[in-house]
Amino acid sequence: MNSERIRTAKLGWKNFSADRLGTWLLVSLLVVAPLSEALKNVLIVALFIWWLSTQGFFRDVGGAPLHLITLVLFSAVPLVSVVTSDLARPTDLLLDVGGAVKLILVLLPVYSLSSKHRNSTTLVAIALTLGALLGCIEAVVAWKQSSNSYPVLKALVSANWSALYMTVVLIAAISLAWSPKRTISALGWVGILVSLWYFVTTRSVTAAVVAVCVLLLAVITSVFTERRKVFITGLVCLGLLSAATLATSQLRTHWSQFTSEFERNMYGSNIGSKRVEIFNTAWEVVDRNLWFGAGYRQFGKATSVERVAAELEREGRNYRHERDRFFHVNHGHNVWTQVLVERGLVGVALLISFFVSTGVSIFRNGLELYRRETRSLEPFQMIFISAAVWTVLFVGGIGNSTVHNEHGMAALALMVFSLARFHEWSRIGEE
Repeated sequence: MNSERIRTAKLGWKNFSADRLGTWLLVSLLVVAPLSEALKNVLIVALFIWWLSTQGFFRDVGGAPLHLITLVLFSAVPLVSVVTSDLARPTDLLLDVGGAVKLILVLLPVYSLSSKHRNSTTLVAIALTLGALLGCIEAVVAWKQSSNSYPVLKALVSANWSALYMTVVLIAAISLAWSPKRTISALGWVGILVSLWYFVTTRSVTAAVVAVCVLLLAVITSVFTERRKVFITGLVCLGLLSAATLATSQLRTHWSQFTSEFERNMYGSNIGSKRVEIFNTAWEVVDRNLWFGAGYRQFGKATSVERVAAELEREGRNYRHERDRFFHVNHGHNVWTQVLVERGLVGVALLISFFVSTGVSIFRNGLELYRRETRSLEPFQMIFISAAVWTVLFVGGIGNSTVHNEHGMAALALMVFSLARFHEWSRIGEE
């Protein structure tokens, strides 16, 4: 137990160690992720080099839980796709390998770091929240200086992806708002308010729906844990989100005009009405690369008009007669459609395994925490964070590709960290 106490000492610069270096690299990565693509990539490589030089590869990989193994295999599928896909070209090789390796480079060090320091869940949540706040400041400045319709985090380039990233930040911010320390709690509330504002300004339906699910989860979880502060926080956040949505719509236009505009966008020209057509398009071409997919970021090429038309012609059908059934975009706008095209049936099977294994683990962890009458904040944070991130990835995946880009990286890293940290907490016991 003494060695465990030493390993879980508070993080600081005093008596600086290799473990602390890895933690600061992770903290730095979470801060700069929405701000700088180049610096983020440098930190990812540095974090992986730290892990290779200080940790046991076979110990971490061999003893890893099922959900981490499935994520690593899921990330490695494009390494096979680039060889088996009929779209594979030498110019795409670096992009495919880089995209596949990036998630592996992050998740393995994150898993290794999860047991290093006490209150590290709070530290990770603080870093993620601070990075998002800085990213939002930069996004608003750029938004006001351009003709863009919505503010966009610099490294995410898409309003929907930015809003989903802020949904992950909302989860971290809620966990901070419950802290008994006023400074940390205040940072959490700032993160909550900025996140809610972001959903309203981007009008991302997917992110807003997921945010409501997350807030309801916070309220429901508090009932089982008998934490009144959590219950109040969840209700207040729901009220703020509703009030902000109503206030913003009234400032822009009358409520009736806003409603008609929303309906016109959703059921008319907006891409939200095209999910079925996108899936139909993907389904027509998926058998070309059925097992390992077309390759990372190859969705647009794999589902192009030319390829769909060729498939229909091969079956004796005419694209012009059926074109209303199809819609051609650069990504699937649904996690399952995206994975099916880019990583094939193997990728879909691994993703299903990930959701099932993490869902079971979260449920069991929740029961264990309920049986223990603990007053510690961190295990409660870990249960809420992992369950809420699961909701983002699964529910958000219905309307967008939630395991891609920075929002997916942040979400998966947060889930792997919280689940591994909870296992460590359960093993050591409450001190």
